[in-house]
Amino acid sequence: MGNEFEKDDSRAGKVDCRIFSKFSCTFVPYQNYMTDMKKVLIWIVLSSFICIVQAGAQEAETPKKVNPWKFTGSTSLNFTQTSYSDWAAGGTNGIDGTVGTTMRLNYKKEKLLWENTLIMGYGMKYQGSDRRKIDDKIDFTSKFGYLAFKNWYYTLQGNFRSQFDKGYAKYPVTDDAMFNSKFMSPAYITLSLGMDYKPCPDFSLVLSPVSSKFTLVLSDTLSNLGAFGVKSGRHSNYEFGSNLT
Repeated sequence: MGNEFEKDDSRAGKVDCRIFSKFSCTFVPYQNYMTDMKKVLIWIVLSSFICIVQAGAQEAETPKKVNPWKFTGSTSLNFTQTSYSDWAAGGTNGIDGTVGTTMRLNYKKEKLLWENTLIMGYGMKYQGSDRRKIDDKIDFTSKFGYLAFKNWYYTLQGNFRSQFDKGYAKYPVTDDAMFNSKFMSPAYITLSLGMDYKPCPDFSLVLSPVSSKFTLVLSDTLSNLGAFGVKSGRHSNYEFGSNLT
């Protein structure tokens, strides 16, 4: 048929075929084939393991999302007792204690900055039959800012201040003593619009050319007396001006 076919068994286990001098193929013995397959399988397993390790490393190196919210707080408790026994200079035994807390909740993301601070404190002093306040405050400030340029923010700020307990002008307090302050009498609410200079997290200077102040006296007794600048019989007073804090 004109075909050329040569077979040579001199090379054990290996046969070359040529058909029309255009086609060639190589037959590999079964033993060599299995050896090559083992090498391929080992290479696949090692490659997969390397890929898993690299993926885990990349995941570990990926920076975590920064939480824009940050909360901090602190609380203090102080207690003092004074006792005199056969002290020539004299003195009165006494006990006083104060408790205070400061909490901050801030939000910062890109050009937005929102800072909230709550400060509360209360303290009493007992000396003999005398009882008086040595600390009493509620102070809450909320400030919202938008970055204008380096270290300067357009700012809207609000502040609320009041107290927990009654206060008296004269001590010791007698049964018929008249209080001169109490919770929400007075209370001050201030709203300010301006610029906040903040070169670092622990320093802030707010310049407010536009500011409003509300004075509240919810006690009828103090309101009728015209206390804290309110007109007699009224419970609030409004003032407009500028502010620097």
